[in-house]
Amino acid sequence: MEGTPTKQTIQASFRGASTRRTYATYQKQFEAFCATHKQGTDPVTASTEDCTDFFHHLYSLGRKARTIDSAKTALVAYFKDNNVEPNPAQASESKQYVVGLQKYNRQNNVDDETKAHPLTIHELSTLMNGFASLNPFLGALYRFMLSCCYLGCFRMGEMLALKWNDVALGSGAFSADSIAASVVKLLRDGNALAKIPQVAITRQTTIQEFAVPRAIPTARSGKEAWDQWFSADPKVGLYCALK
Repeated sequence: MEGTPTKQTIQASFRGASTRRTYATYQKQFEAFCATHKQGTDPVTASTEDCTDFFHHLYSLGRKARTIDSAKTALVAYFKDNNVEPNPAQASESKQYVVGLQKYNRQNNVDDETKAHPLTIHELSTLMNGFASLNPFLGALYRFMLSCCYLGCFRMGEMLALKWNDVALGSGAFSADSIAASVVKLLRDGNALAKIPQVAITRQTTIQEFAVPRAIPTARSGKEAWDQWFSADPKVGLYCALK
């Protein structure tokens, strides 16, 4: 039997691996900044002014406002881990610099990081149809992953990190067994590589024309859910997230 983990180990698990790596990166940069630009000042004894100088140093290197905000959060955690009170990274001057930088960028039209716009239903359908030329199994896999991410608001990384035990195999509307059986049947009986017919658009379309006019969450089986979301043309077995 494995030993009981320490309290520090459990507390450290609160932050994800990506967060810990990000914090470690900025904390090391702060330590290097204190050693180089602050005459070797101990980072643990750094003042609020040292923190804001570090933020401005990052900005002078071309870092974006969002990146500097992440650096501020990393310093807050750094001083908390070292039991520094009051926390200089949480002082009003530190907050004012980060918020002021964001406002300055907006007021002066300074380009910040390009934000990805939400994927529309039409774009998702176009993306799904783009997989028609792939290997049937690979195309079905991509469609399944993207649809699950879109419907469940999951990140692609979360989908890729799923393990076999994370999936409900025998129950629920989207059980893996029923969906897998539907995939096998469609790949065996249908032509998954059928060409998608081009529909001439002569007027402006609305979002309702791209949506499935049925209540998707009411699917009572994996087969019904599959037919609702993945069958663009059941006769030829063409898969598509939307009709």
